[in-house]
Amino acid sequence: MTASNFRESLSLEQIENSYGGDPPADATRLVATAHALRRRPIGTLEEHDAPPGSIRKTINGFLSSAE
Repeated sequence: MTASNFRESLSLEQIENSYGGDPPADATRLVATAHALRRRPIGTLEEHDAPPGSIRKTINGFLSSAE
């Protein structure tokens, strides 16, 4: 496995070493989706899944450091 493939296999939770747990039982769909996306490997995220702003910069910076 290359460094790039390894990095793409990690989730935001793993990259940031920050595990938020499950969303609250009364969470809105937005909150539940955000929790789910943080658990997905970043290599599987599609353009419509990509988070805005600083989180996107974190992902891009993390992936580019593998090159």
